[in-house]
Amino acid sequence: SYLDSLAKPVGSLGTLEDWAARLAVFQCSSKPTVEKVACLIFAGDHGVAKDKSDGGANCSAYPQSVTQKVLEGLEHNLAGASVLAAANDVNLRVIDVGLATDFGSTFGAGNVVAISEHKVNGGTENFCDGAALSNIELDGCILAGRKETKRCIQKMQEVQLLVFGEVGIGNTTS
Repeated sequence: SYLDSLAKPVGSLGTLEDWAARLAVFQCSSKPTVEKVACLIFAGDHGVAKDKSDGGANCSAYPQSVTQKVLEGLEHNLAGASVLAAANDVNLRVIDVGLATDFGSTFGAGNVVAISEHKVNGGTENFCDGAALSNIELDGCILAGRKETKRCIQKMQEVQLLVFGEVGIGNTTS
């Protein structure tokens, strides 16, 4: 009810209002605060988005190489998520779990982008032709998410909010 009493149209902040209400409940406060925030973004390319000549379904307007460029932007604080994270003192970490290209060999190890030990090399397969991931690859991706979450929480001790995101050509199709 506090949010609705502010000088703005009711509901005008969309899901931000929902999150503020949830935080208020968790913190038992009408004015919740969040001091320690972290964001984990998992990156991977999807085989269905590859060009037909490469075994994909060509379902994206953009080539998979765009994902690499987005990660470069995140690493150099040029992409939207990295700029917002820096401006709001959010600890940002991007994990390559399946880029079609090898981020490390073409760009080098960075401060923001890390390559998962469980990376699906070359991205996933085209799910129109069969399984996108083998059971071993799927288990590895889940394990990568668990490990990164645990690492983040341990590193940031007392993290109050952990936000997850994803990036990769074909992700909305998958």
